[in-house]
Amino acid sequence: MADVTISYKGASIATMNASGSKTLNTKGKYCEDDIAVSYVAPTSPTKPTQAKSVTPSESAQTVTPDAGYELSQVDVGAIPSNYVGTGVTRKAAATYTPTATDQTIAASQYLTGAQTVKGDANLVAANIKEGVSIFGVQGSHSGGTTITNGIVFTSVDANSKPVTADIYGLTVPNYCFGSYNGSGVLGSSLRFVTFKSNPTTIGVNAFAKTALEELIVPDSVTTFGGGIIRAGTNVKRIVHENAGSKYGYNNACWNCWRYAAASHLEEMILGAVGKPVTAMNATVFTSFGAPSTAIVIIYCLGTFVDTCLTQLRTPFASQKIIFYAAEATTYNGTSYAAGETMLTSEVT
Repeated sequence: MADVTISYKGASIATMNASGSKTLNTKGKYCEDDIAVSYVAPTSPTKPTQAKSVTPSESAQTVTPDAGYELSQVDVGAIPSNYVGTGVTRKAAATYTPTATDQTIAASQYLTGAQTVKGDANLVAANIKEGVSIFGVQGSHSGGTTITNGIVFTSVDANSKPVTADIYGLTVPNYCFGSYNGSGVLGSSLRFVTFKSNPTTIGVNAFAKTALEELIVPDSVTTFGGGIIRAGTNVKRIVHENAGSKYGYNNACWNCWRYAAASHLEEMILGAVGKPVTAMNATVFTSFGAPSTAIVIIYCLGTFVDTCLTQLRTPFASQKIIFYAAEATTYNGTSYAAGETMLTSEVT
């Protein structure tokens, strides 16, 4: 069958294939009807069809038919719902114990094992200090019964004698840790004490013959027994900021430092900024026994410097004595702000 047919008056007058040509001799002729041209599209040869199946992968795949076939269908298998690509970081099982800082499991990881954050049955309110929250658990523990009077040994030596102690109550009793004769029975090992209340009284020989290294007298103390650190050969530092007039003749501290034998004393501070020493008598420090290397520091007003120095030079004949201004004051015509050095007295 020809690809192209040319007809005139219903009859075929010429045919040709799609690539051929034909010349009609119509020159000088009159056509009584239309010349019709018809075209029939050629058909391709029919090929057998085939279906193919493809297994999914992480790479692109091109599907083509086998030679001589046309594809009728391509089946692509489904990816499993739990599939994780090879490019994803995997993390094995791990256990985490809570600490004071956050621990983070990074994002974009595939967990191949359980991630366990440890718990503790002791994480309950009663085990946490009141006012403190741990992992959202608000503490309710108030610390038990409040101590208002007594002594707590915070550390002891091999013989169960106190090395450090907390003292509660308004009165530190006579001979509390000390002994008048012989070594301190209870306090022979005592080195440091902390006053947990605001005591008003320190009794006679309260720390006599102990190993006390430092005594910081609370501002609240108004009554002092005699020889409170008698034979306190280990004492290195004494601080009494609220000394005021207590060191005058026959006043509160009249006997308190007598017979201290403070042969290891490094520093004694009386008064403070805002708390001037206003009275001093040499006999307060009878047999005090401080070494020449000790330093005595006094906070007072300028008008009291010379008087105080005169009294102190008897018990502290060779020690350095430094006077600081307890408040803004004047000494020998010079003005000093609170805390400034007014005089350093040294014996050469």
